[in-house]
Amino acid sequence: ADGASPATDFAWSPDGRRIAYRHRDTLYTRALEGGTLRPVATGFEMHSPAWSPDGAWIAYVSGNPEFVFSTSIFGNLAPSAIWLVSAAGGQPIPVTDNKSLNVSAVWLPGGRQLLFVSDRDGGRDIYRVTLRSSGQPAGPPTRLTTGLNVHTISLSADGKRLAYSVFTETANVWSLPVPQGDAVSVSQAAAVTTGKQIIEGLDVSRDGRWLAFDSDRSGNQDIYKVPLAGGEPEQLTTDPQDDFSPAWSPDGKEIAFHSFRHGTRDIFIISAAGGPAEPVVATPAQERGAHWSPDGQQLVFESNQAGKYEFYVVSRKGRTWGAPRRLTRDVGLPRGSVRWSPDGRFIAYTGVQSLDIISPAGGEPRKLVDVQDLLEPVPENLAWSPDSRLVYYVAHDAGGQAGLWAVALTGGAPRLLVRFNDPATDFGRGRFAVSGNRFYFPLEKRESDIWTAEVLTR
Repeated sequence: ADGASPATDFAWSPDGRRIAYRHRDTLYTRALEGGTLRPVATGFEMHSPAWSPDGAWIAYVSGNPEFVFSTSIFGNLAPSAIWLVSAAGGQPIPVTDNKSLNVSAVWLPGGRQLLFVSDRDGGRDIYRVTLRSSGQPAGPPTRLTTGLNVHTISLSADGKRLAYSVFTETANVWSLPVPQGDAVSVSQAAAVTTGKQIIEGLDVSRDGRWLAFDSDRSGNQDIYKVPLAGGEPEQLTTDPQDDFSPAWSPDGKEIAFHSFRHGTRDIFIISAAGGPAEPVVATPAQERGAHWSPDGQQLVFESNQAGKYEFYVVSRKGRTWGAPRRLTRDVGLPRGSVRWSPDGRFIAYTGVQSLDIISPAGGEPRKLVDVQDLLEPVPENLAWSPDSRLVYYVAHDAGGQAGLWAVALTGGAPRLLVRFNDPATDFGRGRFAVSGNRFYFPLEKRESDIWTAEVLTR
């Protein structure tokens, strides 16, 4: 499963008598012999706890557990922050900001310095931060390596040897015709974009002429567009914070996306010709995955402002966007997908183990796919056919292989269309788009190695 789980995301205390682990939004400690469960801290997407050598402090990461634990989006680009809390509980202390990726905290001997991985200066490297006795950082982090492209780190007990993994990936957009008969292999797809970059989200304009995508080709993740007939990509956003998941408006004049410009995911729109981005929904919660209504006057998106992820609709009059309206009540996904049908009659979204449709006005949803056996593929990301008669969706089978499926709006058994069975590639973040009779999707290539290094201290 994607994200951290209590079974894999825990840490032993230095004396081996206690463990720290995360369950939902709370970090706990527990003694192995007759101990009671002690809540230590609560926070957003907590994971990767690490005890200090004296057992007094626990460092942990808030945000982007998929970077470490996911199967389908391993190495995810979203930002995260490192925090510190007393092992006895108390007010958590921020060690880093959450404007870049900050993960994999390990303690140096003595318990006054942390090493961690960050991409705050571009590529992923190792940083060191010194802590006061209060737990507060004594100053800004110091960069120790350059160009290492490190993923995670681990330190020997004596602090003299460092092990680190190097992770490299590229992801470009590929395309193939929507199969009309038997399922086909992704090996039949043709490349649409090329280059050393990571593309996560994409969309095709309604007229089929333009591809919009997010890419780190210039450093951080920004929004680009390129003619599908060929040509050079044009960069539309230049903010130093990451921008993701572009979605074309029906008239092709605007692009919606979500960004970390205010520290959490917020929904923005930008002119397809470029220019300043306009906030649509910007709250302390996480808002993402926006998609347009056919008339271009509404957006449907997901948000956890109610404490768990649900789907919302926001409308505008003229240039003014109103307050979001909650559409669903019991989805509760850690991450979902939602799309308005081209004819405007329905909104399709992924549930916990289902694919549902609902009226844009709300009401009782109807299940198109309801997975009862967990060995069956569970719907993830989705898209509509241009005629609104089919919903396409991505699902991984019990062996972890991705496939593209179709289910009719009238119901019936889903049909497998594309097998992502090329051993040289992975199906990226599972996002895809449909234009006319073609699928568009990122294919990802991954490489990794493990290295060791001697740690010299002064």
